[in-house]
Amino acid sequence: MNTSQISGGDSSSFINNDDKPRSYPPCRCGQPTILWKAWTDDNPGRRYFRCPVHGFSAWSDVGAPHGWQKISLLEARDEINRQKSEIQKLKGAIRALNLQNTNSTASADNFNAIPLAVENSEEFKKLETEALKSTERERLLRQVLIFSWGGFLAATAIIITMSKN
Repeated sequence: MNTSQISGGDSSSFINNDDKPRSYPPCRCGQPTILWKAWTDDNPGRRYFRCPVHGFSAWSDVGAPHGWQKISLLEARDEINRQKSEIQKLKGAIRALNLQNTNSTASADNFNAIPLAVENSEEFKKLETEALKSTERERLLRQVLIFSWGGFLAATAIIITMSKN
């Protein structure tokens, strides 16, 4: 039961079960323990009791994950970490754009202007192309709708006229 079994800053997470009051076994020092989940390469997703003084106290789960379960847990952990990193980068980009937006002065000439860095980006070009395609599809659907209604009205008028004769 040493602390070297759980290592790393982001290698564990607290498990919050407020809806179910539980009593966990105390540490060897007598302090109450808290249920945590390890996310190390050796013990992904494995629950353990953690002492606020000594750290690792005892395993809650009987056996360590192995085989496909271990691989799946490690892949999920890595994907979550990649997504967290991407979210942080996007938040930084948003902050930078908001800062740039607040620092720029809006005048009548450049009110609708898009910043040059965004305009030249490949993502902007893709979005612009997609918007043009969407507008073209919408225009085509409107034409089809108008012609189909026109045909419907013409056919209805012909049927009514023929039925009166």
